[in-house]
Amino acid sequence: IRGFQGGCSDGARYYYNICMHYDLPTQEHNYSRIAKIDLQTGQVVRWSEPLSLDHANDATYNPHTNEIIVCHNKPRYKHLTAIDADTLTPTRGIDLPVPIYAIEYNEARNAYAVGISGTWDYRLLDADFRLIDDKIFRGTTLTARYTKQGMCADDELIYFILWDGKHKDAEDFQN
Repeated sequence: IRGFQGGCSDGARYYYNICMHYDLPTQEHNYSRIAKIDLQTGQVVRWSEPLSLDHANDATYNPHTNEIIVCHNKPRYKHLTAIDADTLTPTRGIDLPVPIYAIEYNEARNAYAVGISGTWDYRLLDADFRLIDDKIFRGTTLTARYTKQGMCADDELIYFILWDGKHKDAEDFQN
């Protein structure tokens, strides 16, 4: 089974989309390739080699390091892979203090917001991926029936991408 997973933009020129080959049901042998897409033309300008990114649930871009930070999610909930945004090759693995399913970098704060796996909560990590403090920001249970996918943010708000499980293909959206 193939599908699209996480993605992110550098905010100016490129969108990075993780295309995944699922190894169901365990997902222990998933592999992904990252497509670097020119935002002006919509054309893929580079493909990565196959990468072991597990479920590759979410990604964010850090302009200070020029890296795409990929959230592995299942089965390695506490692991990230940093990928050079130019060459699309891994630069390092990162182990986290908490299990996550989503990540978003904020340049002004030089920090990451991460969605905590199995909850509706999120925490803040510094640029070195350490917890900033003991604060846990509690999410709402009003959307408990939705599957949590990823997150993004602007300078004021954090947005969580949710899926209701109803729409399986483009035809469903037209009906």
